[in-house]
Amino acid sequence: MAIEAIIWAQCSKAMKAKVKSLQGYLRATEESDCKWFLCSIQSVMMQFDAKHKGYLAMLNATAGFVNCRQQPNQTADHYMVAIRGHVDTVEYHDGRIALNPTLAPEFAPDGTAYIREAGSVVST
Repeated sequence: MAIEAIIWAQCSKAMKAKVKSLQGYLRATEESDCKWFLCSIQSVMMQFDAKHKGYLAMLNATAGFVNCRQQPNQTADHYMVAIRGHVDTVEYHDGRIALNPTLAPEFAPDGTAYIREAGSVVST
């Protein structure tokens, strides 16, 4: 509950109004669901609020990812934060950046690469 209060205190009045209008706000408030608040705030900040269809938001975030370039005065860390924002938005809407998993393998927690093929996992 304290984390939720800290997050909420940092939001502007406009942000609070947008988050309060989202479906699930009452449940998240009752359960002190910090993850929901953070994802919702990020979604609103990325201008992919509930008024947009999830598929459109995912396509816009994918386009943002593809077109994201490091700016001349931008540090590598800030560039990675920008890229991660696009990826998080795509994943928030149940999408994937890599449309062909054989081109971009996923990694298991132990660091080994694996590829998903038609419901099965093939280790590399």
